[in-house]
Amino acid sequence: MIFTSVNELKKIVKDALIEIDQEKHRSLEGQKTYSINEVSKRLRMAHNTVKKCVLAGVIKSTSSGRITEQAINDYLACK
Repeated sequence: MIFTSVNELKKIVKDALIEIDQEKHRSLEGQKTYSINEVSKRLRMAHNTVKKCVLAGVIKSTSSGRITEQAINDYLACK
């Protein structure tokens, strides 16, 4: 059994969330990302079609809404 204060527990959770967020950013380092508009031009698809694919999870996007090169390649491989 571990005893800790509420404030200490909050600090532990906050630190863990910060670490998770930093790890996400590190995993995207070096990967080019694109906006929905850029992807629609690249794939020669309508903007709304790409947007619907992102919303449906067919094309993966980052939490900021950007689409990685890998996500485009994954989509094209499954198409």
